[in-house]
Amino acid sequence: MKKYVSAKYQHKVLRNLYKNFENGSFCDLTIVCKDASFKVHKLVLASSCDFFSSMFQFNFNENKSNTIDLSHSKASIIRAVIKFVYTGSVKLTEDNVQDLLIVADQYGLSDLFKICTKFLEKNIYASNVIGMHMLAEQLNCINLKNHSFKYMKNNFSDVVKSDEFLSMPLNLFINYISAPDLSICTEIEVFEAGLAWICHDLKERESSAEEVMKTMRISVLPYPVVNDKLQFCSSIIVKNYLGKVISEMLNGDYGKSICRSNRLMIECPINRLSASPRIYFMELIYSPIRCNRSSSMMYYDVRRNEMKTIPLIKQQSDDTEQLIAAVDRRIYFFGGFGNLKTIEMLDTYENQHKTLGPWPRRRSFGAACSVGNEIYLIGGLHETDNFHSDIDIFNTWTKKWRVLPFPREYTSTQHLGVVYWKVFIEIKGLIYIIGGENGEQEAVSQCLIFNPITEKFDDMPNLLTPRSRFGISCYKDHIYVAGGFDHDSNILCTIERYFIERGHWEKVNSLNVSRYMPTMVTVLDKLYILGGNTSLSYSSSAIFEVYDPQKNKCSKIEPLLPLLMHPCAIAI
Repeated sequence: MKKYVSAKYQHKVLRNLYKNFENGSFCDLTIVCKDASFKVHKLVLASSCDFFSSMFQFNFNENKSNTIDLSHSKASIIRAVIKFVYTGSVKLTEDNVQDLLIVADQYGLSDLFKICTKFLEKNIYASNVIGMHMLAEQLNCINLKNHSFKYMKNNFSDVVKSDEFLSMPLNLFINYISAPDLSICTEIEVFEAGLAWICHDLKERESSAEEVMKTMRISVLPYPVVNDKLQFCSSIIVKNYLGKVISEMLNGDYGKSICRSNRLMIECPINRLSASPRIYFMELIYSPIRCNRSSSMMYYDVRRNEMKTIPLIKQQSDDTEQLIAAVDRRIYFFGGFGNLKTIEMLDTYENQHKTLGPWPRRRSFGAACSVGNEIYLIGGLHETDNFHSDIDIFNTWTKKWRVLPFPREYTSTQHLGVVYWKVFIEIKGLIYIIGGENGEQEAVSQCLIFNPITEKFDDMPNLLTPRSRFGISCYKDHIYVAGGFDHDSNILCTIERYFIERGHWEKVNSLNVSRYMPTMVTVLDKLYILGGNTSLSYSSSAIFEVYDPQKNKCSKIEPLLPLLMHPCAIAI
């Protein structure tokens, strides 16, 4: 015997039940709310969830009186809930969704609860995420709670500007600012946000001030920043705590860590674990564009997919191959192809471009990186086209230089790569000097580790392929190099990575286009390979690629910035 099913029958029954509700026909129960009442059917409510089923199955007062008192709820909310019970559909807005979620949770309407949760997850913004997270905690909504907290961590700079931030309860605030994966550009952001939160209600929060400050990583901050707050803070508890931190800074209250290299163990003084910096998640790619003596800094916001321009001071020469490094979101420019005579700085907090005075020893090519408040310039050529055999060190606080001789036993290199690596505290503060060219302009595979504190060099495993003029960046516990020239001046498309913990190089996937002198930056969880030259005729490449370390895949993307032939860019 064949079974026949009417596809439209169930929908027709539901439509007719809803019509009976609208007409008040066959109703046997009244729901009373704040400014209205609704006649409904017990059977429909009992079929919608276990809560109402139990209410009508057993001898509850509501079952006896045929009335449910919801006088604390708005009529518009209850009507929307009733319509969902009858039809399975609901109109959600930012104004009604939280009230609907609370009612759905209260009466066990799981389907409505899930719909409201999904809506909220898609409509989280910096202005409402804290309230959303607190609601999720109150209702024990795990998915919304995790989703909102992840958003808070990934958008710290925007969240701290919201009206909700300063009203955040203590426990949530501490969990937030102490999160190890908080997406920040510098610990100064957390420090200033924490003090703002304390001072917003100093009378109530001063007793918790020390507990809050212990979760901040104050000891990794620049001394002038901490000292400035100490001088102007009105809280005695805050001043006393900052005074202790400054005393530790000045007295060198450090622990010690052993950093592995190829042949020996390098002992590195480090701040205590609670003061170690987080992994910073870069979101902005900055690139200076100098052409016809007009200058600008373009930056691309990867998260928001936006590009903006900041005017720079006009220079006397077009320096398209500058050495560039960043300290506390301030970008410093040195040298370049035209041997720029002054040091420049772009303050990305205020979008102001400044000159910082003359540069005593100009340098082109080479590489730059920052360690704490100091910038190290290594390799490259000076004005007479001879190799630089020294390391120039610029202190961004004092604006003074010092020079450190490069060991004679190591070959001076021109187009070398430098990475300052500080993901794990065990290797905090080490500079990795990778590849480059020798005096005959041949690519080399030699790699070194430099400890800025002990000022000692040590060998590390060589590159798998001799390489110069390549892109270099780091992600988590790996250093990545891409493209460049090999020993025979062939243009490379290969990518290698160095596993710091294990101390070895390995090949990964290749670029889609061979090139030399690209810029390579890490933004969020991907590596961007920008521009470069694709042939010996110095033809510039507008090809941009992105490498995904998780998928080990390199993909072409649309150009993010109008880079010149030898691009210069940095992520902050």
